[in-house]
Amino acid sequence: MFLTQQELRDLTGLKRSSAQIRWLVDNGFKFLIDAVGRPKVLRSVVENRLENPPRSKSTNWIEENLNHWLRKP
Repeated sequence: MFLTQQELRDLTGLKRSSAQIRWLVDNGFKFLIDAVGRPKVLRSVVENRLENPPRSKSTNWIEENLNHWLRKP
């Protein structure tokens, strides 16, 4: 159901809970915080995120401009 503490360390590359929380927020992952202050991330959230990564603004900008230049008059 939830990632283990080791899996959360592997995902974030960080050991401290506060740093993991900051990383999760910065990277747009939804999570809960347990009674002792540790982030809890559903395994399905991570799996879905890896299967369907969010599109960044730069990717959208590149695609829009590429489509503009590739359009035939």
